[in-house]
Amino acid sequence: MIIEEEDSDDDVEVDDEELDDVDSLATKVGAGCTSNLLQLVGVTTNNVNMEIPAKIDVSECMESDDEIGSGKPNYEEFIESRDMAKPHICLGMLVVVVCKKKRCKYKVYASNVKGEKSFQIKQMYLKHSCARSYKNTQVTSQWLANKYLETIRVNPKWLLKAFKYQVMNDFKVDVTKYKVYRAKRKAFEIIHEDYEESYGRLWDYAATLQKTNKGSCVVVKVVKTIPTSPIIFQRMYVSFAVMKKGFKEGCRPFIGLDGCHLKGPYRGQLLSAIGRDGNDNIYPIAVTTVEQENNEAWSWFLKNLLDDIGSVKDNGWTFISDRQKGHRKKALKEKLWEAAATCTETEYLAAMEELKKIDEAVYNYLDTVDQYM
Repeated sequence: MIIEEEDSDDDVEVDDEELDDVDSLATKVGAGCTSNLLQLVGVTTNNVNMEIPAKIDVSECMESDDEIGSGKPNYEEFIESRDMAKPHICLGMLVVVVCKKKRCKYKVYASNVKGEKSFQIKQMYLKHSCARSYKNTQVTSQWLANKYLETIRVNPKWLLKAFKYQVMNDFKVDVTKYKVYRAKRKAFEIIHEDYEESYGRLWDYAATLQKTNKGSCVVVKVVKTIPTSPIIFQRMYVSFAVMKKGFKEGCRPFIGLDGCHLKGPYRGQLLSAIGRDGNDNIYPIAVTTVEQENNEAWSWFLKNLLDDIGSVKDNGWTFISDRQKGHRKKALKEKLWEAAATCTETEYLAAMEELKKIDEAVYNYLDTVDQYM
């Protein structure tokens, strides 16, 4: 019986399927090899597709007219076309392991020891003389999707060329551009399923948060395009009770507003309200996710925020918003931020006097602006 052991994989592409993360060694195993021998020559039984009988009977390997002890038995002939589908292990069979490359010198020959229930390796040459192949049919698109799922999650725009190079660098396997494309597509399908499941449990999250964090506020807004259509998530506002309490008791009455884009399969914007504590560090107050940054979304966010922390008139809140414009004059910009960063009224008035020297028109405008804007 011949076992062909290959140090490199075939170049033939196979259909994608779920495979375990095993060694890249592809092994073609015939009937009659024992697991001990396979482990000796470096072939793991994880790569072997065979059924091992619960009880091995030596008589199963003999012809019907053979008798134990009557001489050297005639072992059944191994027929590759028939026996490779379900390899059958029998005691006493001769085993030869060779490389699948015809001219490679790799070879292991073993046979049973006469009078003992064991085998002995008679010939062994474990160095491959064939050229290395960078193809591996075990590296499927599904396997790649699972292996690089987190990388694709944080970098959805990962270029196929870079993906292909990373596989070669990590596993020394050359995959086609179409295979990494399919791997990215399958990874996106897994990621989208995670997002859909998370969005479907927003009500559970809101109820749990309000139950376990008394005083916290969670507002979820959904819409319907038509009366018969399912509801669609639009916005969500979250403010923890401890955040509101800490802001009211230990921070200045100063609130900064800003927004940023959300990445992922479902885009949108994250709006935030942030204060400053006594150490001049930022202090989060509330956050909300909206479909886009516009007047309606900001109005909805600020309404929920003021319902939580109280009105401007009663608490004297001062708001600042980054409008991404800035000032054209560098000196004016520096003096304006110097005045905004002051902690006492005396420092503020001194900074405003310096600003007045640079541009009196700007000073007059700021003097007319409501301090509670």
